[in-house]
Amino acid sequence: MFGGRPFCQELTQTLHQRYPDRLLIAEYWGNQRELAVQPPPAGMGFDLGYADGLRDGVRTTLLVAEAGADAQLPVGQLAGGLLPPPNLGPAQAYNCVENHDLVLDADGDHRHPRIPRLADAADSRSWYARSRSRVATAALMTGSGTPTLFMGQELL
Repeated sequence: MFGGRPFCQELTQTLHQRYPDRLLIAEYWGNQRELAVQPPPAGMGFDLGYADGLRDGVRTTLLVAEAGADAQLPVGQLAGGLLPPPNLGPAQAYNCVENHDLVLDADGDHRHPRIPRLADAADSRSWYARSRSRVATAALMTGSGTPTLFMGQELL
């Protein structure tokens, strides 16, 4: 709208010429996220674009699982998050299950719970919290796209 696309096109072309071995990552929230990773003239020319299907699937499933053994888990949403997002190839997406926008506000306070607290609201160090955190990280590491770990996630 204000010249952002032409700016990104010129920027990505220049950076690809100067640093051909580096990946350029876009956190693009527009309605057509695939435009971030398409080459110019239609797209902006980034290599990777943000995908949130896995994050939403993992977090929703953990929230429901915290209700107990009789909970009906939404595994369809989780399974869908393991696939590449629409209009992006598996090598064009990056995923996370936690990030700074999700769990911290401007003052550093928590907005939404971290994965262990989401898995067990009463005790984020319990067996349930730890095991479900490992499953969430395993889903991230084995799903399509490039996994992105948030501070301390790999250590619970």
